[in-house]
Amino acid sequence: MEKMWKSVIALTIVVMSFCGLSGQNLPDDITRIEGDKLIIRINTAWDSQILEEIISTFKLDSSMQLLFQRGFDKQFADSSSLNVKFLKNGWLEIIDDISTSQDVIDVFSNFFLLDESMTFSDQVTGISANYGFNKLKNPKLLKQNKSGISITLTDYKNARKVFIAGSFNNWDVSETPMKYTEEGWKVDLYLDPGEYYYKFILDGEWLIDPNNELTNLDTELNTNSVLFVNNYQFKLSRYKTAKTVNLAGSFNGFNPDEIKMEQDPISKIWMKNLFLEEGTHEYKFIIDNQWITDPDNLTVRPDGQGNENSIVEIGNPTEFHLSGFLEAKSVKLTGSFLNWSPEGDAMIKSKEGWKTSFTLGPGNYTYKYIVDGEWIPDPENPYSTGTEEFTNSVITIKPNHEFNLAGFLDAQIIYVTGNFNAWDESGFLMKKTDTGWTLPIRLSPGKYLYKIIVDGKWILDPGNELWEENEYDTGNSVLWIEY
Repeated sequence: MEKMWKSVIALTIVVMSFCGLSGQNLPDDITRIEGDKLIIRINTAWDSQILEEIISTFKLDSSMQLLFQRGFDKQFADSSSLNVKFLKNGWLEIIDDISTSQDVIDVFSNFFLLDESMTFSDQVTGISANYGFNKLKNPKLLKQNKSGISITLTDYKNARKVFIAGSFNNWDVSETPMKYTEEGWKVDLYLDPGEYYYKFILDGEWLIDPNNELTNLDTELNTNSVLFVNNYQFKLSRYKTAKTVNLAGSFNGFNPDEIKMEQDPISKIWMKNLFLEEGTHEYKFIIDNQWITDPDNLTVRPDGQGNENSIVEIGNPTEFHLSGFLEAKSVKLTGSFLNWSPEGDAMIKSKEGWKTSFTLGPGNYTYKYIVDGEWIPDPENPYSTGTEEFTNSVITIKPNHEFNLAGFLDAQIIYVTGNFNAWDESGFLMKKTDTGWTLPIRLSPGKYLYKIIVDGKWILDPGNELWEENEYDTGNSVLWIEY
C-alpha cells in the first residue's frame, strides 16, 4: 500500500509537470493537489482538439469522457459520481478526496487507467504548490518580515528541548533549536519564497503546529504542517465599505470562494499575502459578488470571452524574437502559457523583425508565432515537439537536466521520448552540435524511463549505464532526478 501511495504521488508530479507538452495543444496546470484534494481544472471554451488530447493523454475513464461529450452539462455532472464545481469564465474543477492511501488509488482508478509498468521515485516528499497562503488561528504566532519568518509555539513550558525540522533543513532533528521566551518557544528562519513542510520536536516527540490549519500527508502517510513564505501582496485601496472582497486568478482556476481578502481595521485597505510561483498570473477581485479588474493595475489582458483580467508577473521576463517578416501586418506570440489563445500576445515590430517578452516560471513550454493569421513554429529555435503542421517550438526555463548523445553526426533527426511525455514518437527534438546531440529539459524529482529515436530507430542511451527491461524485451534507459 505504501509503495502504491508513493508511485501515485510521483505520477501526479509527472502529469502536472508535463501536461503542457504531452499533447499538441494541451494547456499547462490541468491537474494539481491541494492538501488532501486532487483537482482537475478544465475550461469549457477549449476546442475539441484540446479536449480529445486531454482524454488521450490522461486516459480518462468513461464518466469523464461522457462529461466532455455532453458539453459539460451541469445536470449530467450533478447526477454522476463526479464532484464538479462550475466556476466563472467557463472554468470548472473536478475534485476528489485523497485523504488516505486507498482514496488515492480509488481516485486514480476513477480518473486515470494506471500503467503498472510505470515505476517512480520513492523519494518524493510532497507536491510543490504554484501558489498558496497561510491559514493561522493566531497570525501573531507566525510572522513574515524582510529578514525572514518568525514561528512561535505557545505553551509546553515544561519541555526541556524543542527543535523544528522540515523540508528547509532536510528534516534534521537537531539542526534548528527553538528558544524559550515569554511568548513561548520561538525560532527565526531565513527562507526563500515557496512552500515548506515542518514539525516541532518536543523532547523527542513530533508535533504538528497547533496554530497552523494547513497540513499535508507525506509519502510515509505522516501529517506535516505546511508553511508558505509569501512573495506578493494583493491590495485594494478602494471599496472600503464593501462587505466582502475575494481574490480569484489563473493560479487557483478563478475559484471565487477560496481566497478571502482581509481588511486592515485602521486604513480599511483590503489585502492578501500570497506565495506565487514565477510566471505570469491573471486575476480579478470579487467585491460583494461583482467581478472587477484591479483599479490600481493598468496591465490587463483579454480573457477570450470579451472581458479582461489584471496581470501580475513574478520573476524575470523571457525575450521572444522573430527575425524578418517585415511586411507582416500583425505578429502574435501564443503557446501553452497562453492556453493557445489565437489572440495571443501582440509582438512589437523592430528593424530586424518582431519582439515581445513574457514572464515564465521554471518549466517546459510550447509556443508558436501567428503571422497574419498563419501559425508557424520559431524558425530560429532548434528545439521542438511534434511533426509537420503539428510542430511546436519548445522553450525550457531553468533546465535541471540535459540529454546528451555523442556521435551520430550522420543522422538526420533525433528525438528523446519517455514516460514524461507519454512516449510520444515525435518526442522532443534534439539539437545537433559539433560532437553530437543535446536537449535541455526541466523535470520534477523522480524516476524516468526514456529512449532516443535516431532516424526512426529506438535505442537505449549509449551514454547512460542505467537501464531496465520492459515488456517488449528492448529495455528502457533510466534517469533519476534528485531534489
